[in-house]
Amino acid sequence: MHTHYLRSTLALVGGFGLLTACPSNGGTTTETDTDTTGTSTTEEPPGTTQPPTTTDPPTSTTTTAGPTTTEGPTTETTTTTTTTTTTTEGDGPLCLALGGVDGIAELVGAAVNEVLVDDKINAYFLNSGVDGGNLGACLNKQLGALAGCAGVEYDCLDMQAAHAGLGISALDFADFAADFATALDAHQANHPDLSDGDKDAILSELAAMEGDIVEDPDSNLTVYQRVGRKPAIRTLVGASGEAGSFLDNVALDPAINGFFGAADYPRLNTCLTRQVGGIDGPSRYGEEVDAPAPADPGVGAANPCKDMVSSHEGLTDSNDMMGIDITDFGALVGDLVTAMNTAMIAQPDQDAILAALGAMCEDIVMLESKNDCPTAQKLEVVEATALGAVVVDEIYDGTLDTMTCVELVVPDDPINYVRDIEVTLGINHNWVGDVTVKLISPDDKLLTLVSRPGLLEMNDNGSGCCGDSANLSKDFPILFRDGAANTAEDLGKALANTNQVICKDDGIDPCEWAPNPGSGPGMNFGDFYGDAAAGSGACASPTPTSTTPASSTRSSSPSAASSTTRCPDPPARSPAPKTRPPARPGLRRLAGLRRSVPKDILGRAEARSRGSRPRGSGPRASRPGSRLAASLACLKPISRSRRSNRPARRPTTRTGAHAGCTPCRRCARCPGPLVDDGAEAEDHRQVSASRC
Repeated sequence: MHTHYLRSTLALVGGFGLLTACPSNGGTTTETDTDTTGTSTTEEPPGTTQPPTTTDPPTSTTTTAGPTTTEGPTTETTTTTTTTTTTTEGDGPLCLALGGVDGIAELVGAAVNEVLVDDKINAYFLNSGVDGGNLGACLNKQLGALAGCAGVEYDCLDMQAAHAGLGISALDFADFAADFATALDAHQANHPDLSDGDKDAILSELAAMEGDIVEDPDSNLTVYQRVGRKPAIRTLVGASGEAGSFLDNVALDPAINGFFGAADYPRLNTCLTRQVGGIDGPSRYGEEVDAPAPADPGVGAANPCKDMVSSHEGLTDSNDMMGIDITDFGALVGDLVTAMNTAMIAQPDQDAILAALGAMCEDIVMLESKNDCPTAQKLEVVEATALGAVVVDEIYDGTLDTMTCVELVVPDDPINYVRDIEVTLGINHNWVGDVTVKLISPDDKLLTLVSRPGLLEMNDNGSGCCGDSANLSKDFPILFRDGAANTAEDLGKALANTNQVICKDDGIDPCEWAPNPGSGPGMNFGDFYGDAAAGSGACASPTPTSTTPASSTRSSSPSAASSTTRCPDPPARSPAPKTRPPARPGLRRLAGLRRSVPKDILGRAEARSRGSRPRGSGPRASRPGSRLAASLACLKPISRSRRSNRPARRPTTRTGAHAGCTPCRRCARCPGPLVDDGAEAEDHRQVSASRC
């Protein structure tokens, strides 16, 4: 978006520029007397061929009144004073044809008026930041100097400096030249001495300035230019009854038209047009001026467009007498998308317009819905990868002290409260039924994401046997999130073979699982809704339980990530929903612009938070000195003292590959006799080699 405003000296001086210096009507010669320090300049008759000469810088200047000739080719005047004296030279023929200084002022006024009512380019001028008086004065000087008016000097900014950063396109320049030509034609009707040749000379000088003024030669560098400038934007916004326009879509939309029953559509069109035209174009919303009709109806210097907060505060839907909520905002966005599609606006430009609208959401919706706005949400991803962490077996008793934890720190910023959380775990581990994963908040609130899937354990203390036998692989990480199609209790349920890997061999894609605490604490990620999201001091454990002897480990390069969607204020626990259906295609478009939730997140455990601090909602409920930290996941090793109910070991008969090997617990679970009789024995050997 442009940050440049029209300079007070000003921009588009000379109306995108005329001449910067006054050309002479003929050659000049300058000669100095050796006894003086002054100079004298006269205009030569057409037949003079004497080459000009130059002198040292003068300390005073005298100009003769009118052309003078002498017997020689030059005329010499001297002075010894040190003050500047100027004599008035008669106006040149072009100045006289234009009507002199007063006629030029008349022409400039007419040209400016043509520009101000031309929607194609008046957005550059109809802003209170533009010094109209200075603009007219500079135009008068520029045209007066061009026309050879006596005593007129152009001393405003040069064309390049005056227009730098305005993003003026070739189309803008051509339209200004056309408006000036229209004014020039009208001026000629009242000044018959002004010939077509004179007009061509003026317009040629204007055309020569294009290179210094135009910054967008292809007229496509901004959304404003690409969508068709102000006329196209005004048509896009439209009004009630203008089929296909945004405001007509709104007027016909029963979901929100109750807010627009008393709308002043001409004013609304002007303000919305200026708003869209200010995304990266020349309009400045809130800087309205008293424009000549028919430009910008409904607004003026004393009646500017209102800011978003004051213009929407207290508005209610006449259909249900409720304020603007996120559903209403989504319907508004949807109506705009429909209008942009009708106008065949390119997708990148639609996205830019929607991003600008999305940024206004918090100022538009009522207090209870502010945390639902796209801008009120932030996706914070914290991760720990390649941990190489180990878990000591047979010590878990349900407490965090008997679990292996890894800290995930969510940074502190103004968006500091949890809206939603997701956790991803990537780990190499055999026998998922041994695994328990827990999440702890900065407030020491616990949620069990999964507790030994496949085992109906009575207590969260490490007792019981044995759970599902499927395996986990870091190459196929599992994502825990509320609303997932699969419950974490069913991890591995679809796999019959002990060596099969969850989300690889069962074809489950996406590998997403809803938390299932089993006998552990918590219910789901909603437990953390509105809690503090940021800080340090809590932990996330990416390492799973192992059923190996205490001296062994089963975790290989695990990784975890926590993705937290955060909001600046604690969101309301039970926001009052509207009864109308929550269909919000427009908000889905805004959400797509806002973020892209990573799917391939091996090595991260994501924690996600959404929301925003409602305006005027009072101080944030932060607790100085409190232990703020991210969401975390802890996985438990099973306590040795709780293993008494494991099934009895099989007889220690050993043959073939198992000769001399004392069967481990995993071996004891293998079906069939422990003999070297083919595939079953091969499978048994692989397990024994790692566990015995």
